[in-house]
Amino acid sequence: MKQPIRSIAQEEMWSREKQNQLSNIIAISCGDGKATTATFAVHLKGNEQNALEIKQFAAINSRNKAVCDQSVEELCSWIREQGAVQGVMLSGFSVETFRLFEKLQRMELGPKIIQDAVARRYMNSARAIEEFPNYSSLLRYTIALARVSQEPLWEYAALCNDTDDLLGLNLHSMQTRIPITQIRGCWERAFMNVVNSVGIDVNMALRNPAVAGAMRFVCGLGPRKVQSILSKLRSKVTGPDTFQARVNANQAIERFLGKPRRSHP
Repeated sequence: MKQPIRSIAQEEMWSREKQNQLSNIIAISCGDGKATTATFAVHLKGNEQNALEIKQFAAINSRNKAVCDQSVEELCSWIREQGAVQGVMLSGFSVETFRLFEKLQRMELGPKIIQDAVARRYMNSARAIEEFPNYSSLLRYTIALARVSQEPLWEYAALCNDTDDLLGLNLHSMQTRIPITQIRGCWERAFMNVVNSVGIDVNMALRNPAVAGAMRFVCGLGPRKVQSILSKLRSKVTGPDTFQARVNANQAIERFLGKPRRSHP
């Protein structure tokens, strides 16, 4: 079958999107470390669908050493089965997290313990419940760990919402002495600087609500204009996520925003 001819601009767009693929991340948490608490492992894939693969291990924290060792072996085997991943991240609420980290380290899986402030804010938030209504808080927490590890900007920006979840992050011991309005303004300026520096893939924003949330910080846009843009693009672009669908999306964006005017000397 003859392949469609692509323009130079289309080839550049396709090449750029291939280079900007996200990392494959595995996040693991045993929560409070109790023997009755399940341990969750989440593989967040960096493909275009950003697919999730979830695995539950019930006896990682068992007081029975033989059972615990067998469960750790199963976890290690599952991690290896996932193929090439760019990070194996751990976090939790007890010392059991460090014990699990040491076990995975001995298995030469290269684990890392990461900060979980964003995941703690996300796990019981309205956004988390809306996205994963049938998942436990610990599983939503683990998913957030994977997301923050894969692309922290999106998850931090998503906390800058109507309920001001971002203000719950403790950045400094003297933070409580600063007016909330001033802290909010500093956050917003920081997001504007970073988002306008790295840019936003609008095609990805159509598929990922967290990316769409970061679009509000693009200069000249805001929450209402972003919603208007995305709703109009979704009405123009339907069907599977293919190269032609992305070309159609870019053309729709150009029509919506209009071609830049030429400046006259």
